[in-house]
Amino acid sequence: MLALSFWQRVSAIFLVAGTSIGAGVLALPQLVASVGVLVALSLFLMSSWVVYCLCLCMAEVHVEAGAKHTFIDACRKFGGRYAAAIGALAFVCLGYSLLAAYSAALLDIFEQYAGHIDPLWILVFSFTLLSLPVAVITRVNKPLLFVALLTFMIFGAALLYCGDVFNIRRSFPENPGRALSILPAIFTSFGCQIVIAPIVDYCRLNVKEIRRVLFYGNVIPLCVYGLWVTAALGMLWKDPAITKAICVEGQVSVAAVMHSLSSLLGGGAFEHMVKVLAFFSVLTSFVGVGVGLVDAVSIHVQKLCGIKRFARIVGCALVVIPAWWLTFFSRAAFVELLSVAGAINTVIAVFLPLFLVKNIQTTLCGSTFQCISWKIIAFIWAIVVVASEVFVS
Repeated sequence: MLALSFWQRVSAIFLVAGTSIGAGVLALPQLVASVGVLVALSLFLMSSWVVYCLCLCMAEVHVEAGAKHTFIDACRKFGGRYAAAIGALAFVCLGYSLLAAYSAALLDIFEQYAGHIDPLWILVFSFTLLSLPVAVITRVNKPLLFVALLTFMIFGAALLYCGDVFNIRRSFPENPGRALSILPAIFTSFGCQIVIAPIVDYCRLNVKEIRRVLFYGNVIPLCVYGLWVTAALGMLWKDPAITKAICVEGQVSVAAVMHSLSSLLGGGAFEHMVKVLAFFSVLTSFVGVGVGLVDAVSIHVQKLCGIKRFARIVGCALVVIPAWWLTFFSRAAFVELLSVAGAINTVIAVFLPLFLVKNIQTTLCGSTFQCISWKIIAFIWAIVVVASEVFVS
């Protein structure tokens, strides 16, 4: 099998990382402040490792299913029609809930900083971008995530320099008892499972490349989340209003937190930096989720019509229009949608892949996931995520 070039590998890694990062960078500070930074960092580390193992498991299913197979096709091939029906329902619910969450966040950012815009422009923009071929989208996504990461590094360094991380635990004390309430959203913020199928095809079923792309695609969000939460909370404690809103009232918008951070740094250039960071981080996640969903739908449409380009356009319309419509009902529910998606994601990321992979011979996961202990840990993790969403959140 042909190996990817360096820049092709970087593009694939950025697509995986970018799918996750937009969900986490903007929502995490106010999300984890209630449990404390040390508990949050522990959850990040555990979630990242479990998600990486689960990504390998899911990728194994796609590799064995062959090129141009969706997750639903793989479920049907290795688990039968009932597994395919469950997989289809979970995949659609996950994809549309995430796409609606990111669309709502984009609209919120636009209206906070640019005034009211016609929502039809969001629809046109989404359709134009996601109707492009996957190879073109990965090239477009690479500079988007690069700009977001560069901006984040500058902004995070300024927060660390001007903030006081030693006061974090005093203003945002550890509260492990509330960890279960945020676990679904944490799990989702590492969720790149929806883009696994396009990545497997992009890597040309090359096992070594897939492992490398998934590993670095999960390491980047882990580093970004840890640094971002530490830097942001190290500065936010200086704003009593935001601290009270997060710790006491429990309700604060993403835009309000970002505005508070830029104001604490003195506004000016940092205000514009926040706009860039907010826009590009959400946009990269929107692209990643959109690519996975459009790719899955267009493959099924192509089986019916036989015309690849037409199938891509129809698939894009079937994805973008419902998600755009759902956006109007989720404008103020970004974090809530992420939590719901986290519970749904356990079906796609854990239960079905574990069920399917036992029916095939593992070649991708190797010593990591053939170990029965990791399967047990992943299964227990999924049960806890679902239970925390149903009974705690």
